[in-house]
Amino acid sequence: MHLILLLLALAAPLSAQNYNFSAVDQTLQDSLSVLGGTRETDFGGACLLLWKDGRLIYERSVALAGKTMSKSRLIPIASASKWVSGSVMTALLENGTLNLDDSVAQYIPTAKGDMRRMTIRQLFSFTSGLRGNAGPITPCVEDVNCKLTLAECVDNILAGTLATPPGSFLNYGSEGMQVAGRMAEVASQLPIGSGSCWDSLFTTTIARPLGWTRTSWDIRGIYDTDNPRIDGGVWSTAEEYMRLLVMILNDGVYEGRRVLGSAWIDSMLTDQTRGAKIGYSPYMGIALSDRNTRYGIGVWRERIDSSNDTLIEGASQGRFGFSPWIDFERRYCGVLAVKSSSVVDIYPTYMKLKQQIRAALDSVTSVEGDSGDGEWILEATYDVLGRSVDSSTTGLTLRVERKGTCVRTVTSIR
Repeated sequence: MHLILLLLALAAPLSAQNYNFSAVDQTLQDSLSVLGGTRETDFGGACLLLWKDGRLIYERSVALAGKTMSKSRLIPIASASKWVSGSVMTALLENGTLNLDDSVAQYIPTAKGDMRRMTIRQLFSFTSGLRGNAGPITPCVEDVNCKLTLAECVDNILAGTLATPPGSFLNYGSEGMQVAGRMAEVASQLPIGSGSCWDSLFTTTIARPLGWTRTSWDIRGIYDTDNPRIDGGVWSTAEEYMRLLVMILNDGVYEGRRVLGSAWIDSMLTDQTRGAKIGYSPYMGIALSDRNTRYGIGVWRERIDSSNDTLIEGASQGRFGFSPWIDFERRYCGVLAVKSSSVVDIYPTYMKLKQQIRAALDSVTSVEGDSGDGEWILEATYDVLGRSVDSSTTGLTLRVERKGTCVRTVTSIR
């Protein structure tokens, strides 16, 4: 919170930074056929938004001939939904509706055997023991035409069997979050039908505070269900999804309003897998990725500071390529909005774009104000979550320095 206030106070000099994103522009144009997709159902374009220091520092949309793309276009975001659902769950953890170690048996007493002891933590970090997406998935989870409610679908899931004991393996899949969503409904005690109850929890905890009017599981004229796919059923826009990332980057605050507590943002970003062996992960099948990537609450921990396990970069890509991420080291967030054939095809371009963005941010061409003679004076030091720390602190830190009227931020690792 201290870092947020300080950056706001220094917004004028920092906002004058000029970035050279010409390489990013070129990559977007050169990769349009990959980003746009080749299938009839692909959207044929891409939108890239970057936010830093209280403003959008980059916005560009490109599209194939005869196609259109913009930051306001509704897109099925698939697994990028997990960060949305993870934020809902984090809000419910903060207000005491749920606890990370609450078990299935507390809310769904009909569960059998070891399924009774699966916890919220395990269900939302793919370590519950339920089958991952590498194996057969309970039909009601993936069937967009399913007429069951969320409660009925979860009953079907719990009628199956576990693949591994709870907590022992990370097996990426959809079923766990579906069960956790139903637990949230029961815990809320809202007198609303299943499915609609989850929608209400989403609206009150995240959608309304972020001013979302279009992001949802239920989209009029497109999709309406009482069995929201918790891990992958959201439709959103680049512009609206960016608000979620800004809130998380700002330590739980969006436009001056606290949405999630600082400690609960920490919990969201912390490794929740408790050392479970990785059995199946989407990163196993994607070149250039780290197959040992672990999970928080709704977010993949793509880059970490190995000295203290602090998250440097988190992401939540969807199977159609919609790619949101936050770089806590450079204090920026990005959304690459596409609807294409496969995230596997898009991943190399996604990684290339992020490398080019990092290079541009690390090569600022000008800063307002004449620094004049003299030395840079250290004003404060913060960790990547915005907490004030001593300048000698080990790990990744952000230093705020001043020389005359000129201010700069410097990241370092000790």
